Amino acid sequence: MLININAKDVKNIKGVKEEDNDGGSGKEDNEPTQKSFYNNMKYKFIDLEKLETKEKNKDIFFNKEVILPPESKRIERKEYDEIIISSMKDNKMDGMKRTKNNKMNYYTSPEEIKLIHINELPEWTHEVFSCVNITKLNPIQSKVYDVAFNKYEENMLICAPTGSGKTNIALLCILNVINSYRLTSGNINRKDFKIVYISPMKALVNEQVQSFNLRLKCMNIKVSELTGDVNLSTKELDDSQIIVMTPEKFDVISRKWNEKILLHKIKLIIFDEIHLLNEMRGNVLESIIARINRYMDNTMVYDMGDVADGSSGGIRGKNKDANRYNNNDDKKNDDNNNDDKKNDDNNNDDKKNDDNNNDDDDNYNGGGVNSVRQNKYGENHISIRRKKIRLVGLSATLPNYEDVGIFLRAHIERGIFYFDHSFRPVQIEQHYIGIKEKKGIKKYALMNELTYEKVLEEAGKNQILIFVHSRKETYRTSKLLIDRFMKSDNLSKFLIDKKISSEILLSEKEHVINEELKEILPFGFGIHHAGLKRLDRKLVEDLFSDRHIQVLVCTSTLAWGINLPAHTVIIKGTSVYNINIGDFDELSSMDVLQMVGRSGRPQYDKSGKAIIITDHKNLQLYLSLNNEQLFIESTLLHNIVNIINAEIVLKNIQNMDDAMNWLEHTYMYIRMLKCPSLYGVIINSNDKIKGIEEFKDIIDMNNKTKKHNNNNNNNINGGNNNNNNNINGGNNNKNKL
Repeated sequence: MLININAKDVKNIKGVKEEDNDGGSGKEDNEPTQKSFYNNMKYKFIDLEKLETKEKNKDIFFNKEVILPPESKRIERKEYDEIIISSMKDNKMDGMKRTKNNKMNYYTSPEEIKLIHINELPEWTHEVFSCVNITKLNPIQSKVYDVAFNKYEENMLICAPTGSGKTNIALLCILNVINSYRLTSGNINRKDFKIVYISPMKALVNEQVQSFNLRLKCMNIKVSELTGDVNLSTKELDDSQIIVMTPEKFDVISRKWNEKILLHKIKLIIFDEIHLLNEMRGNVLESIIARINRYMDNTMVYDMGDVADGSSGGIRGKNKDANRYNNNDDKKNDDNNNDDKKNDDNNNDDKKNDDNNNDDDDNYNGGGVNSVRQNKYGENHISIRRKKIRLVGLSATLPNYEDVGIFLRAHIERGIFYFDHSFRPVQIEQHYIGIKEKKGIKKYALMNELTYEKVLEEAGKNQILIFVHSRKETYRTSKLLIDRFMKSDNLSKFLIDKKISSEILLSEKEHVINEELKEILPFGFGIHHAGLKRLDRKLVEDLFSDRHIQVLVCTSTLAWGINLPAHTVIIKGTSVYNINIGDFDELSSMDVLQMVGRSGRPQYDKSGKAIIITDHKNLQLYLSLNNEQLFIESTLLHNIVNIINAEIVLKNIQNMDDAMNWLEHTYMYIRMLKCPSLYGVIINSNDKIKGIEEFKDIIDMNNKTKKHNNNNNNNINGGNNNNNNNINGGNNNKNKL
């Protein structure tokens, strides 16, 4: 696919050289296939396939030099190198800190934060926390409480380590919306709002639905799952207040904004693991956030406010009467939706004013009152404002969190929160082992030997999770370890309470269905993967949770689906077969973070240990990932043609101006301004990047090509179309009669 570049407007942009991984300039690719057509256009070309190849190369997504804490250790051996990073609490990693923006909510010490007790929250929220034995918010939750629970108008980005309680922050934002629809009687207008929770994996959706249903049962809030495996009827959707779905499912639904009144009721969208933007699936997430932001910018709604405080909308709790006026009557909502369509022409004028509003903090979140009618007594008034949906992003720690916050339209001073690794409830000692051997059999043997040595260090002391990447490998690794420990007479160490654990394991062995699991279970070893029967999986989980199983070899399904932490986590290899490319690929950053996040048990341990065994060439990648130095880049170019075509079909893009406006709403645009060469755009060092006009080469504007093809098709089919029109015209006239 070729991207058109206006050579007149973009004089300094050159084609991308295929072998240049840094986006350097090279010989221009300006020989299109359809010479007769393209030669008449004043355009240069960039090859999307080349950019896509660059994008798939993960080497460009992390720093070539990783800054490690001063007390880190490096052990060099002939077969491998090992890097050990002590727990973050002991090592503040001052060398890694970027220059802190004093306006940023950037925190490095949990001790500085005053904890909020649950009894300080409104009484109607207490049961939401007491049902899971939470008596106070942790430091992260306490710091964001005021913005999350009290300030609906603020979009948010919370960057915090895995396992630091970000789900409770999402719950505070959910309670904020519920509070807005609570009547003075305590009842809730449940039909007037919807909340969407975007979960990164189908494996997590069901777990989150069950958790939210348990926590919000006291308010009769219904939480439903909507994935490719589970569909909901219109009535079920209407009866649900919270809908948990994957980005792909929301992408399908959000393409039908005008057909579903349901979508007009959405007040809050929570994006869990928003660092998914960096994955190949991230282009879907990026496209739906851009679509939501443009939808809000172009949709006007009627609302009521309180003149006394200058409020712009009835979403706040103090404007409950306004909410009832605006939301209770479905027919009124339908009328408002019809009026919204009439305001489409006015929306075009709003687009022209966008540039003037960019520097205005009051309009930063796309909120803003457009017109107000009020009386002199300061009574409730009707106003017309832009559609407001609160966006909340939950993310792991990442270096360019400001960029992601800007993409979510979170205010730089009030809406972006960053918490480093010292906020993790259990501090982690990290071990990175880079194997130098390149031959497959020798590499596998060395990997097994290293796994044996690391397990032996923890034998009799701590429980261990070993992540492998196939079902067969779970048994193969378990059997290999048992044989090695049996030869060295160390096998008995894996039964902490020998008598009790032995009796329990031998007793439970009789109930096991899987023969491989039945063989290894008496030795204190277990396996866990999706191929096991549900009863076997549940038995293994219970025995590991009760500390009878000491070593559990599992696949990544355990990292995503079940909260089953251990003191020590070993990731045995990072290469996994990818059916989409028909070759081996590296584990996604999200998978690795999730696996590492299983190390350390808050109820038992003060510290944990994470060990990653990988190829030597990938050490930089995983060091960057787990030490806050892996930049989150856009993957939009990977699927930009299909995404733009979808926007064209939705009539969100109808001309060049629409396309450029759409580009401004993407995360790619934000990153492109900061790192243009990564996205195939070369600007001379003397030039300053002023805005969107310098980047018209990035949008796939095949409009002229399509018009050219359409004109040919029209010439061919013109006669037929005219005949059809004559026939249909007669029928239409008959119908009118």
